[in-house]
Amino acid sequence: TYESMGGKDDPTIRRVLDEVVDERLRCLRFTDLHGHVVSSKSAEPIPRELEPVFLAGFRATAESLADGHRDGAESVTHADPLLLRGDPQRAALVLSAPVSFGGRFLGVVSALVALQSVWDTVVAGHSKEPHPFFAVDAKGRLFASSDLPGVDLGRDMTDSEIVKRFRDHRGG
Repeated sequence: TYESMGGKDDPTIRRVLDEVVDERLRCLRFTDLHGHVVSSKSAEPIPRELEPVFLAGFRATAESLADGHRDGAESVTHADPLLLRGDPQRAALVLSAPVSFGGRFLGVVSALVALQSVWDTVVAGHSKEPHPFFAVDAKGRLFASSDLPGVDLGRDMTDSEIVKRFRDHRGG
C-alpha cells in the first residue's frame, strides 16, 4: 500500500520528482489512489486554473485502468495542449500515467510537459519549406506557429480551410 512507501510527501517520491523536473518537464505530481496530491515538484508556480487539468488526467488514467487496460502506454492519458501565461505564452500539455507496485495501483503521476522543444524540432526539420507551420488542438485553437503575423496563440482557427479539412478528415 501507499502507507508502506512512507505516507504523505514521501522523501523517496520527492527525490524522484526533483531529479526529473527541468525546462521541458515543468511539473510532476503524484496523486494517490484516493485523489490526494501526495507530492509535487514544479519548476515554477503552477496556475490554479491548471488544477482541473491535473484532476482530469487522474480520472482519465484511473478510468483507463478500470476499463481493463494494463499499466503501459495504453493507460497513459493526455490533455489537449494548453497555453501557459507569460510573455511569450508557451504551449504545454498534461500527461498522466498509473503508478503500481507489486501489482497494486498506488496512484497516478502527472507531468506538465512544455511543448516548445518538440515544436522547435518540427520546425527545424522543415526549415527549407517556404510556408508557415502551425498547430491546433482538437477544438481548432492555435497553440504553436512558426510565422503567422497578426495571429495570436489561442485563436480559434476553425475558420481556416486547412483546419476544417483536417478536423473533417479525423472526425473532430
